Amino acid sequence: MRLEVWRAQTKWGVEQIGDYGTWVYFAAMATQPTADDGTAAVTALTKCDAASWCDEIQKYDATMTREGYNSGTMSHAWGTAAIPAVVHGVMGLRQTAPGFASFEIKPTLGKVASASLKVPSPRGFITINATSNGQVVAVGVPCNTEATLCARLPAAGAEKQLRLALDGEVVAQEDVRSERLHACVERLGCGALGEPRTLSWV
Repeated sequence: MRLEVWRAQTKWGVEQIGDYGTWVYFAAMATQPTADDGTAAVTALTKCDAASWCDEIQKYDATMTREGYNSGTMSHAWGTAAIPAVVHGVMGLRQTAPGFASFEIKPTLGKVASASLKVPSPRGFITINATSNGQVVAVGVPCNTEATLCARLPAAGAEKQLRLALDGEVVAQEDVRSERLHACVERLGCGALGEPRTLSWV
């Protein structure tokens, strides 16, 4: 998706696109992980107006478990629209090879200070703990996979005084891939004794 289309889409929001369209909306938002700091997805997830999860839950007891027209329930697959919003958009998890043989984690938490996630994959569970607005990322990497971990850049100018560390050890500058919002370390396997791999600023 082109960036200008993404911006127009996020400005419009989820209004008047319907329950099922909301899933497509969030999936599309996640195609531009560097378009903003996650604020657009977090805002759409947490607002409580006439076009929101909050409103449907309060008015209709809406869920994602079942739909029964004869019993008057308002349960739809609508409830699962939060999955791409959180997994791909906010927490930034994307597979980069079939079956999650490799994957990338690039959190964009917006104003959320910390978030945790546990996602099943064909090769085992991937756990993510992002704190300090995504500047510290701890990931449980399945041992038969390869991960790219990305931490949010500190405030402008602060990165000049800080170094990126992996599991407490400073990473050589040539091994860090810098992006607009993140600094990334690639081709990481599982931690010793299954411990999470932790990327942070020191």
